Amino acid sequence: MRAAIPDISAAIMSTVKALHEEGARNILVEDIYPVACMAIVITAASKDASGDTDPLDSDGCVKLVDDLSRLHNSILKEQVVAFAQKYSDDLSISLVETYSIRRDLMTNPQKYGFKYGTESMLRCRRSTWAIQDR
Repeated sequence: MRAAIPDISAAIMSTVKALHEEGARNILVEDIYPVACMAIVITAASKDASGDTDPLDSDGCVKLVDDLSRLHNSILKEQVVAFAQKYSDDLSISLVETYSIRRDLMTNPQKYGFKYGTESMLRCRRSTWAIQDR
């Protein structure tokens, strides 16, 4: 999966290039949000019914998925900067970095007046992929 990250970022930039070629001059590119902290991803990382999961980080997010998200965002940022420099004479392009804002919201929900962050109001069960109210 790690090897595919540069291709994913390149595909996004290919779309940006196509937009520019069609006349777009003001472009916003958004980074990927912290999917590793989503309840469904944490549940999907579960190995068995006992609840054992792939390694979680200190915030309770799936470490491998988070590492891939951060790698993607880093590569995407480099590509946006390079594109902006190449077309600086007629283009305004910005990377909207929402990852850290969203991660803080998901891992510190009480700080923002929410009850749930990395866990869902509805519990996901991996065995049947059913969602039940709790």
